[in-house]
Amino acid sequence: MCVTMSQKIQDAETMCSDAHNPLYIKGIKMLKEICMNSLIDVRTRVQAYRKLLSIDINHAIDAVARFRDSIPHLPGDAQIHMVEFIRELSQLSNLDPYERITCAICVFNNRFIEYCYPMFEFLMYDPSLLITYRVEASRFLIYSEIDTYTKGVNEVLLSIIKDVSYPSEYRYNIIAGFITTTGISTIFNTAKLNVAYNEELCHNLQTAFFFNDKNGVRERILSGQHILQMDISSEENKRSVANTLLHIAKTYDASTYVVATHQPRIQPTNSNVDVKADAADVVLRLGTPEEIEQARAIIADLGRVIYDEHGNRIRDTTSIYDNMQNVHTSSVQDSVDEFIIKLINETKARGVENYAQIHSQITDFIYHYNICPEQRLKAFKAIDRISIDTATFSKCKVSSAELLVHIWHRILKYEDKEIKYTLQKRLVDELIDMNDTCSSGHSARLSNVLSGYGFDLHISFEEQVVANVKARINARIKLLSEDDQVNVAMGVMENASDDDRLAYTTFIDDVLPSIRTELADEFVDGGYIKSSDFDAYFAKAALIMR
Repeated sequence: MCVTMSQKIQDAETMCSDAHNPLYIKGIKMLKEICMNSLIDVRTRVQAYRKLLSIDINHAIDAVARFRDSIPHLPGDAQIHMVEFIRELSQLSNLDPYERITCAICVFNNRFIEYCYPMFEFLMYDPSLLITYRVEASRFLIYSEIDTYTKGVNEVLLSIIKDVSYPSEYRYNIIAGFITTTGISTIFNTAKLNVAYNEELCHNLQTAFFFNDKNGVRERILSGQHILQMDISSEENKRSVANTLLHIAKTYDASTYVVATHQPRIQPTNSNVDVKADAADVVLRLGTPEEIEQARAIIADLGRVIYDEHGNRIRDTTSIYDNMQNVHTSSVQDSVDEFIIKLINETKARGVENYAQIHSQITDFIYHYNICPEQRLKAFKAIDRISIDTATFSKCKVSSAELLVHIWHRILKYEDKEIKYTLQKRLVDELIDMNDTCSSGHSARLSNVLSGYGFDLHISFEEQVVANVKARINARIKLLSEDDQVNVAMGVMENASDDDRLAYTTFIDDVLPSIRTELADEFVDGGYIKSSDFDAYFAKAALIMR
């Protein structure tokens, strides 16, 4: 009597009814053979695989891997039948999501284009799949450059980007993955997908993200920056973005800024001043002349802040401030631009195309560098920010990521191992210090890594003396008791009491002589400037302080 395939599958199931049954392995083998047989119709093969999956998941996972691996080795029709079979397996909701997306990528890698894109589309729309895998499927659909698929990608990604139940950083990184002119990186393939930058898609995603005030403020600032850089963005949209950034720069307060309450926070609350400076920095670089003036005024005001020993803001003043915002002065920016151009001309590195490799080398060095876990985390966070920052600097339009590549290339070119290691450590130290600072701060700190080794930032000595006086006064304020800090800060206010004013002037008179001695040792005894010039510069700084 002729035995049907359905009967064979049933017989195999009976053999596998008990794992201790001597026929168990025989039943498993029978199901696998049915699945592998290209002469059997796909529907029956899927039926056999479903049965295998319900009986023994480990054997089922092993089998699907074998099916995928067999594709390049099968002849003619058998190969097509296997691809059709794997396509059906990718739609099984009870199959591990990793195996499902891997099936589609395997079909893509074997160049069965007419089969793989419908597979990716099905997976992208499947709400039961992990977001990570749905986004991965969307990357391959963007590569297709077929309108039907790219419209679907826009629809699905917008729904994901708008869903605040997922962390803000996670969603922004999804967008950042599509901001590239060198090909889209994927999780499963080492080679990038060589597809043109889709500005329309990025603009839609960034706009939805930026104008949702439930998203993290740092990510919103990066999003707004990218919108201002886009040719496709309308003037009306750009002005709306710039005004929102200026509003953040003027009013941001971490204690009242509300991120979706059910959203896990990946990063600690940002410093108010750092966030304000970051928002203003974007407008300073990309705004209209009127907006730039507003941003410049905000940044100047942010420099006049006093902190207590815990890093909390005490009071704004009109004279005392450290030099944390000096990076926005034109002389510093010009010096950084000059450094970048000189560095690029010397290294001849290929920039962002090598970023993945350089990123791996630097993160490995950070991991093995002897620093505390908190500092290591700050360095890693700075690297992450650099990876997704779209800001560009100098006439070469170099991003922070490209600048990092050039600097690392230059460090590795030093033959002296001690110098090389010193510069690698300095880079890590700068990464730690630049954590939570603005894009301009990143470029300035990265540029500072090679200072003293053939690449120096040229800032006028007058500015350096004045900045050093301000910074050292601020450092000494931080050493005071909290009550004394408040008194000194209050002493420069227009309506300061006589006692507060006296506290301030007494403090300045007490600290200026020691600061003068320190700076004279550095600038005059170090042979940088003449004593008469130093006296004039210091007198100017002292006048500002008083």
